[in-house]
This record gives sequence, structure tokens and C-alpha cells, in this order.
Amino acid sequence: MDARLVVEAYMNMGQPPKEEVPVSSTDDIEKGIEDFDNRDRDDISDDEMNEKFDYFEALYAFASDYHSGQNSPGYRILSRVSRFFKPSPMFKGYDSLTEEGKAIYDDLKAKYAEKF
Repeated sequence: MDARLVVEAYMNMGQPPKEEVPVSSTDDIEKGIEDFDNRDRDDISDDEMNEKFDYFEALYAFASDYHSGQNSPGYRILSRVSRFFKPSPMFKGYDSLTEEGKAIYDDLKAKYAEKF
């Protein structure tokens, strides 16, 4: 599966396709997290959370590696994604990710590394 399609699918969180956001913005990531966070927890099945696990895990690892300080968009995203993913002490970032998680991380890196 194309990593870009995986990231876009998770970003849209079941919403209709949005116009493409310029690479200079992290607003699409924040909007996806906000939309997911605003949903009623009773409406989110365990299966859906499991499907999104790779995305949140990869986003956490990426934001940890690339944020540029507490006032940065990357740090803000790291704080928000921490609501859905809390790493264990055994978590080693990129090396702990599944193959799908690594593909998501690599796509995030290609699109946002300079913006975090």
C-alpha cells in the first residue's frame, strides 16, 4: 500500500477529501487529530482505534524526532497525539514501528521534516 495513501486516509478520518494543504503547513495534521479527538468515545470502536494505532504511533515518533521546541507546530502535535498514544519504556521510536508505521513515518518526514 502506498504510504501517502495511508497517511491521507488517516488524516481524513472518514471525511470527504479536502483540498491539498501546502507542504509548509501542519494544519492538516492538527485538524485530523482535532476531528478525531472531538468524536464521542462511544462512537469509536476498538477496531477503529487499532486501525489508527500505526498512524498515531508513527506520528508520535516523528513529532518526537523532529519538533523544534515547545513553541513549534511539531511540539503542539506531539502533545495532542499523546492523548492517543503513550509509549512504553521499551518504545524506541522509528525502530519500534511496524512496516506500515515506518511507511507513514517516512511519508511524514518527506512532507513535514522542515516544518516541525
